[in-house]
Amino acid sequence: MVICTYAGAQVSGIIMRSLSLPSLLGQLLFGLFLSLFLSSPLPLSITSPLKSLSLTVLLIRAGISINISNLLPEFYLTLGLSFLPFVIEAGVVAGFSWFLLNQGNGGAEIDFTKIDQRTVLVGTAIIACGLVFRFGATYLCCRSIGGYCYKRSLFVATCWMPKATVQAALCTIALDFVRSDAWWKLESKGHPHYSETEMNAYRVKWEGRATDVLNVGVLSIILTAPICAYIIPKLVRPLVEEPLLLKLKEAGTVRQRNSFGTQGQAQVYTSIDGSQTWVETPTKLSGMSYDMEEIKRVKSV
Repeated sequence: MVICTYAGAQVSGIIMRSLSLPSLLGQLLFGLFLSLFLSSPLPLSITSPLKSLSLTVLLIRAGISINISNLLPEFYLTLGLSFLPFVIEAGVVAGFSWFLLNQGNGGAEIDFTKIDQRTVLVGTAIIACGLVFRFGATYLCCRSIGGYCYKRSLFVATCWMPKATVQAALCTIALDFVRSDAWWKLESKGHPHYSETEMNAYRVKWEGRATDVLNVGVLSIILTAPICAYIIPKLVRPLVEEPLLLKLKEAGTVRQRNSFGTQGQAQVYTSIDGSQTWVETPTKLSGMSYDMEEIKRVKSV
């Protein structure tokens, strides 16, 4: 079953890539298909370790390709982005969700056939509100702490939006805790005057509230992950590459020659900061080679 699920997710990703869409979108749709038609509820003793394992894999995969030395020049910006956007977003969402979700869902399970329209609409509004403040806080961090230009700040702020996927994995903790025996014993001691019927109603109410949290977490993954996976690659060229490619200056010319002895002139361009060099030729010569010493000399001019 695990092998079939993995193969299906990979095939779905390949199909989406062939359509010029993010592979993540195909994998997500395949997961939704499994949850709707081919899945069955698992006991709490199994689902909790699976959720913890999924969160661990997410965090390891997210950090395994990070080179710490690349973060050192941006230490203060990295530190600011690690806390400020999320703290601001959490404060806004906490107040906003308390205002909109104070009634709860009456203990509905995470079942797409049981999630009512109000939950979807309110959850989407909460996510949108949080993303607006997250985007603004990230942009201000990049401008004030990192000193980035506005285009680069916009790109970083956009890349920071799908970080909700990792945070959403933590939303299951509330529901797991409410369903645990430890919570039941703790609340029973706190309300000794409640009858068994009242305690069951009390538990159902809190399960509904915890389920609301999980519903919003699931919606945040469904909304932010595929949308941002599609948008971010489209923004690389206009917001990141374009300023670098346009800031060129002519550095000089070098001789070009081939095996037949044909000679000509090649134009050398270098970026204003001197970090990259391009060689462009008016005519293409077979077996063309360049005098590297001349390129170094021209680049240093």
